[in-house]
Amino acid sequence: MKPILAARYQPILAAFAHDRTLVALDFDGTLAPIADRPASAVMRPTTARLLSAVARRFPCVVVTGRSRRDALARLEGMPVDIIGNHGAEPQARGVDVRRVIARARRALEPIVRQWPGAWLEDKTFSLSIHYRQSARRERSREVFEAAARNLEGVRVVPGKLVLNIVAREAPDKAAAVEAARRRHDCRRAIFVGDDHTDESVFRVARPSRLLGIRVGPAVETSAGFGLRRQEDIDRLLAALLRLRPAGPGAKRGARRSGESPLGPTLEFMRLLWGLDHALQKRSKWMARVQGVTGPQRLSLRVIGHMPHVSAGLLADTLKLHPSTLTGVLQRLERRGLLTRTVDGSDRRRVHLALTDRGRATTRASRGSVEEAVTQVLGRVGPSDLAVAADLLRALVRELEAGVS
Repeated sequence: MKPILAARYQPILAAFAHDRTLVALDFDGTLAPIADRPASAVMRPTTARLLSAVARRFPCVVVTGRSRRDALARLEGMPVDIIGNHGAEPQARGVDVRRVIARARRALEPIVRQWPGAWLEDKTFSLSIHYRQSARRERSREVFEAAARNLEGVRVVPGKLVLNIVAREAPDKAAAVEAARRRHDCRRAIFVGDDHTDESVFRVARPSRLLGIRVGPAVETSAGFGLRRQEDIDRLLAALLRLRPAGPGAKRGARRSGESPLGPTLEFMRLLWGLDHALQKRSKWMARVQGVTGPQRLSLRVIGHMPHVSAGLLADTLKLHPSTLTGVLQRLERRGLLTRTVDGSDRRRVHLALTDRGRATTRASRGSVEEAVTQVLGRVGPSDLAVAADLLRALVRELEAGVS
C-alpha cells in the first residue's frame, strides 16, 4: 500500500479534496481504536472534532458493522449519514433479510455457548461472533466459520477477532458507498477502512473515482493506499481540511460540496423531482411489503390523529383532490382499515374513523416514508428544520398562486 500522507501522494488527495467528493469511513479500527468489547469503543476527542469539521465541508458517511442505533449514539451531534450492519442498514429493509439472520442466530447460538469467552451479537440485519476473549481463538474461529458456512442464505465476512454473518442478498459496503455517492451527487469518493469487511470497497476502488485507504498493516488487501496506524486518521482528516479550506480562502474555481453546475434553480428542481421519484419508489415498496402505499398510510395516520375527520377536511389537509382521496378511502375501507359514516345532519358529509386493524397498521412504521423522514429530521437542528419548512411552504404558495 502506498502511504497516502506521503508528500508525493498529496496531489492525489488534493484532486479529491477539490472535487465533489464523498468522504466515507468505517468506525471501529478507523475512527475509533479497536476495543476489547464493542461497547467500549470511542473516538478520541481530537478525532471527533476533526470529523465534525470535515463533515461540514464534505458530504460524509460512516459505514460500519454496528447497528445504526448503536452508531448514532456514538456519533451524536455529528453531521454525518450512518450506514450500519456492513452496508445492509437501512438499505436492506426486507423481511427476508431479518428472517435469514434470525434463522442463523438460532443455529449458531448453541455452538457459540460451548466456547467460554465467545459471544454472539445480534444486530437484526447481521450477526457478529466475538471470540477475542476465547482461550482458544483459532480453534473457536474454525468451528464458528465452518458452522456459519453451512447455513443457507448468508455470507461470512471475517473481521479482527470477530466473524460477521450477513444475509447474502443484503448490500455490502461497496454497494452502500456507491449508493451514498449517488445520493449526495458526488463525482468521487474516499473510503477509509481497516479490515476484511472493507475489502469489498477496496476491490472496486479506482484512483480517479474512488480512493481506497486501509488503516494499519495488512498481509493481503486490494487497497491502493494506506495509513500506518489508527492514530493517523487524525492526520488524514486534518489534511482534508487543509486541502479544502472553508470560506474566502477556498481554492479559486473549486466547486463547493453539493454545488451543481446547473445553477441553484435547476439544481433545486432536480432535487424536487428526485424526491418525488424516491417517494414513489418507497411507496411501491410499502405496497408490496406492508400492504399499504405511502399516501394510504399517511391518510390512516392523519385520520388517527383527527378522529371522525370529514373527507373534505382530510383532502384539504393532505393537499389531495377530493376525487383522488375518494379512491384512496374506498380501497382502505374495502380492506377493513377504516369506516366511513354519513353525517346525520348533513348527508353530504362523511366522517372517517380507523378500525382496530387500521390502528394496528399505523403502528408498523419500519421501512415507511414516515420512518425515513423521522430519521432525517432527527439529524438536523430545530433552526434548520424551521428554515426548510418555511422554504417548502413558500414554494407551495408560489406554485399554487394563480392556478385554479
